[in-house]
Amino acid sequence: LRPGGFYGFPYFGGRIRLKGFRDARPPAQQIPPVFEFQAHVATLGIHFFRSLGGDALVAEHGSWNRSVPVGRQVVRVRFQGGRPVSATTFLRGVGRPVDVKEAPDGSVLVSDDAGGAIHIFRR
Repeated sequence: LRPGGFYGFPYFGGRIRLKGFRDARPPAQQIPPVFEFQAHVATLGIHFFRSLGGDALVAEHGSWNRSVPVGRQVVRVRFQGGRPVSATTFLRGVGRPVDVKEAPDGSVLVSDDAGGAIHIFRR
């Protein structure tokens, strides 16, 4: 983040446009996002894992107000040269993930507020 930087809020947000601005071009001073997630996946927790070479796992809590739900998974965001380049599903079926952490042994801990549990995934 750049102090005083304009990231588009509330009129522009990457590919997302506020009604009335959908056909407008973002101002030249807008700093574009370096990575975007699908709307309504509700990214809540992020952790950069030593055991994954510095890639991040992101807890997508998921939508509640869509006809076709999205999120409710953990995704791995791969980095190259310090910049995010892709995201792939790492884990599904753990309710509604809230956060992810790395245990000292490299295991992945996922908190789930739908099941009221912390899931442990070991290598």
